[in-house]
Amino acid sequence: MTEPTRFTNLEVAESVKAPTFTVKAMIAGATAVEKADSYALAAAEKNTLIKCEMTAASKVLTLGLPEGQMAVVKNVGATNAFTVKNIATDTGTSLAVGKSLLVFAGKAKDTNVVIALD
Repeated sequence: MTEPTRFTNLEVAESVKAPTFTVKAMIAGATAVEKADSYALAAAEKNTLIKCEMTAASKVLTLGLPEGQMAVVKNVGATNAFTVKNIATDTGTSLAVGKSLLVFAGKAKDTNVVIALD
C-alpha cells in the first residue's frame, strides 16, 4: 500500500466561510374550521395545523400560505371530502374524510409540494 502524501507546510489562499441559512417565519398553532361553503383562511387562521370539516359536499379550502410555509391539513369531518388549494388558481388536492395532507407552499400556481400523510 502506498503511503499518503503528508503536507507539512500548507497555505490557504482563500478564506473559508461557514454556510449561511435563511429561516422563514412560521406561525405555530392550530386552527379549527367548520364551513358549509368553500372557504379561504384568514390571516390569523394560517397555522401549522388546520383541522377542517366541510359540512357540504364538493367544497374547497384555500390556505393562502406564503412561499416556504408549511401546514398539516386534517379532514376531521364525518362525511365529506374537500379540495385543498394553496392559492385559488391551484389545481388542488382532494382530502378524504379522516385523512391528512402536509402542504409546503410554493411561489406560484401549482408549485406547492403536497404529501398525503395517511
